Amino acid sequence: GGGGTSAVAVQSMSYSACGTALATGGDDCTVRIWDVRGAANHMSNPDYAKSHGYGEGSGPTSLPSDSQLDRRPIGERFRIGAREPVNCFRTRRSVIMDLRYTKRNLLLSVGKYSASAM
Repeated sequence: GGGGTSAVAVQSMSYSACGTALATGGDDCTVRIWDVRGAANHMSNPDYAKSHGYGEGSGPTSLPSDSQLDRRPIGERFRIGAREPVNCFRTRRSVIMDLRYTKRNLLLSVGKYSASAM
């Protein structure tokens, strides 16, 4: 829970001052923090996926399926640049409208109350 693989509207995103984290927030009332170090070495990168034996013989644009990704060792699934956020912060009923990292890597968030939010 909280990682969310379903499609949801992202209202805002912000990179940390140090460039290692990306914060996203949106209509599901959740702020997600992603570790973006090594994002180029991720299974969604066709060259990286092919170098790890996925999509072979299917052309350079063939990406691994979710079932192929789930068969990866735990250390490969949850590593730097992984497809899951490193942390999630859920509000009760506030849709996340804006996120900003300060120069000191503090994350500020602005939301609006929504009676119909989850």
